Amino acid sequence: MRVGFRALRSFRLLLVSIDVGIGGNHPDSTGTVSFPKPSIFMNPVGDVTWGGDVNVTCSTFTQVLGGTFILQKASGSFRKTQTSSDNSATFSILQVTFDNEGLYQCQYEKSSSSQNFMSPQSDSVSLSITVPLQQPSIYLTSPNKGLVWSPEGAEITKGYSFVITCSISSHYPGGVFSLIFSGSNITNTKPAVNQSASFDFPVAEYEHQGNYSCVYEVTLSSRKFTSTETAAINVTIKCK
Repeated sequence: MRVGFRALRSFRLLLVSIDVGIGGNHPDSTGTVSFPKPSIFMNPVGDVTWGGDVNVTCSTFTQVLGGTFILQKASGSFRKTQTSSDNSATFSILQVTFDNEGLYQCQYEKSSSSQNFMSPQSDSVSLSITVPLQQPSIYLTSPNKGLVWSPEGAEITKGYSFVITCSISSHYPGGVFSLIFSGSNITNTKPAVNQSASFDFPVAEYEHQGNYSCVYEVTLSSRKFTSTETAAINVTIKCK
């Protein structure tokens, strides 16, 4: 018995539809199954703090479940896949650095026994990394009680010790504090330990009089970031 070309072609398309479980996604005139363009959403939205976590959710409105979502970066080799039993998948990018900056897109893929069917790429979402640095804090103490506070600032008794401590609430690896002394061109620098650094003056001398302020600096992925300078503490050395 001879079967017409149209009948054979219709039968082949029916097999494709059954094999893939297309439901509402019907093959087109070429026998190719078309999926809608997926949606993509990034959380948090906007700039992400260096070292933070990002979640990217891909979703599709197809009735064909059990496929694979693909998250790709527009440039570079970043590519993640996730098989989902429903119509969405969430990808986590942990402890982001500047290497993670860029545009990301999703695709949805469904395989049959003989073919792979893939959606168009989604729109792009942009991941931008920021390094917010708060203004440091500065405070002065005198372990042997040689300190008196006045409206003008700190009065330290000559010969007594005093300590200036700089601290910051930002949590980044490494980093240094610089103690700036306005009375000279001398700047002391110390590494941050637990987000702070202390500068010791064992014996107060008249040459220590002046204004002191702090600045915090950190280098991440070869990029240097500097905080704003603290308000200055005025130090006066007085006689015993």
